[in-house]
Amino acid sequence: MIVYIDLNSIISISIHFLCFYVADFGDDLVRELSDHFSSTLEEHIENLTGLQAEWDLLKTLLYNHHDNFRNKTWSEINILFSEKCPNILVLFDLILSMPASSAICERGFSAMKQLKTEYRNRLSS
Repeated sequence: MIVYIDLNSIISISIHFLCFYVADFGDDLVRELSDHFSSTLEEHIENLTGLQAEWDLLKTLLYNHHDNFRNKTWSEINILFSEKCPNILVLFDLILSMPASSAICERGFSAMKQLKTEYRNRLSS
């Protein structure tokens, strides 16, 4: 089963700044992601049910305590909140580590196709 999720609607903090006024912003997507990646997350997270509470906490922390969070990189946010929201950050790191496309893999096969041709296979030394 392939699940298509608009990752920008969860992770892109600067684009969705105004959505932090809405209490349930991203809740459904966090729930869907945690269900989809549950087998992977169970290896790194003790309590999957606490992800929703950490997501709410992270939204609150970003909105209330960091006026200039739009200028922060993901690494800085990860360092700032790794003690308070470690599990939701593991979920986001998992999503961010996934390639956006299969272009790299396809490029490798294309290079191999250029090297391994019928003509090359018939050459003898």
